[in-house]
Amino acid sequence: MSSDMDYIILPHRICRKDENGRVLAEISFPEHRPGEYCIEDVYVDADLPDFAETGMELVKLALNVIDEHGGSVKASDPFGIHALEELGRK
Repeated sequence: MSSDMDYIILPHRICRKDENGRVLAEISFPEHRPGEYCIEDVYVDADLPDFAETGMELVKLALNVIDEHGGSVKASDPFGIHALEELGRK
């Protein structure tokens, strides 16, 4: 896992940028209704060597934010759907 990554954690978005400000990894999970979040996009730059691990790390970080707010989660993004199934959160 890429624990050395410095993520920017916002209420409905988590991302990592390189030193030039280019987005390397990002997840968006807006709140569609109060307490109901949807993972709409998971993006990991294809040049990162640990693509799947980084994507899963993003989903776990998003779930931490959602859980802190007592919310429920679903996904419309294919990777997000797969990750939620893998984590038993579908």
